[in-house]
Amino acid sequence: MYKIMKTLFTIMAVLFFCMTAQAQENFDSLSAELYRKAQQDLLNKKENLIAGKEKFRHMKDSIKALKGMVAEELIEMQIDALEKGIDDIEDSIEEIEDQLEKLEKSGSYNRRHYSIEIPRYDLEIKSRNRDFESHLTGIFFAVNGLMNPNSDSHEADFMNLNESRSFCLDIYFAGHDVPFCRKFGMTFGCDLEFNHYSLAKDINLIVRDGQVGYENSAINYKRQNFRLMYLNFPLVFEFNVPSGREKFYINAGIKGGVRVGSRIKQIYDIDGEKKKNRIHGDFQSQLFRYAVIGGIGYDGVQVFAEYSPLQLFKDGRGPELYPFAIGVKFNF
Repeated sequence: MYKIMKTLFTIMAVLFFCMTAQAQENFDSLSAELYRKAQQDLLNKKENLIAGKEKFRHMKDSIKALKGMVAEELIEMQIDALEKGIDDIEDSIEEIEDQLEKLEKSGSYNRRHYSIEIPRYDLEIKSRNRDFESHLTGIFFAVNGLMNPNSDSHEADFMNLNESRSFCLDIYFAGHDVPFCRKFGMTFGCDLEFNHYSLAKDINLIVRDGQVGYENSAINYKRQNFRLMYLNFPLVFEFNVPSGREKFYINAGIKGGVRVGSRIKQIYDIDGEKKKNRIHGDFQSQLFRYAVIGGIGYDGVQVFAEYSPLQLFKDGRGPELYPFAIGVKFNF
């Protein structure tokens, strides 16, 4: 009986030892897997942040190139915003590097038990759509204009523009591609549009009884701008023609947006002293708008244009004028 009990005890001890060893092995394997997953997640976040940082720097350099061509205060505002974004990304990268260092220390225990080499295979995923790349994101700088279908009528003369000072600055800062094939696809995104209409005559825009009108001004304005800012959501179809590493492309589409700002800025001199006056108001301009857009380009530069079939002012509240813009777009 003693021998039987001793044998059973020995068998149970061996089984218990094996189960404990197996549990320890499973625990170590699970810990190592969690460690590798956490490390890979942090590395992926770091790579995405570095890519975003480079994109912000590229945008900042592109905007700096426009200095002297557009309003300095607008350019400085965009540059400051991009520099702040770059600083925030650098802080996030430092935090991820600290987390990786802590993870490296905490994961050293598991790695002392074993070292398993897992073969890696680079798989090339073939897709007939992989070569499509749209050219929506970028900066569009153009000359603004107002088309008057009733050119024989003089009711819209007070809105005559100084074309050399009327411009559009449109920043397409987001875009998502939907490829249909290697050379053709659709893209949609978001853009922020600044329109400056420089009035050629010394008048003051007024709204009386719901109608946009004007009154003559005794002040000789050096510059008077009617400014409208829109947040737009474009939808564009594009056809690419590969040519070496660069591409020739044609795109066309439509965008709809909402007015998020409007004002008039007047600059004039009194007794040799420079004066500025800002008048906030929508002046019966459309709250919502849409426009037809399109361009022809090569590599990162394209000739771009947009035209709105919707009047600048609300129907029946002002002269019949249709906005358009023609210029150059630099893609990034």
